[in-house]
Amino acid sequence: MLLNKQQAAEMLGIKPVTIDRLRKSGKLKYRQIGVQVRFLEKDITDFIEKSVVNEHDTPGEQSRRATGGG
Repeated sequence: MLLNKQQAAEMLGIKPVTIDRLRKSGKLKYRQIGVQVRFLEKDITDFIEKSVVNEHDTPGEQSRRATGGG
């Protein structure tokens, strides 16, 4: 299912401006259809899964996982 920015923000519990930051930084996948930016629900759930923090991880490990580095 394709989501607009507002729907993606609501799904993540964040503000739409944060969606823009995540998209522009490459941390959140998106699709561009003409001038419209859309997000696959699967990409949002994948982002959530990548953001899971293990209580035993160090802050550096958490950061690398969140940015796709490990």
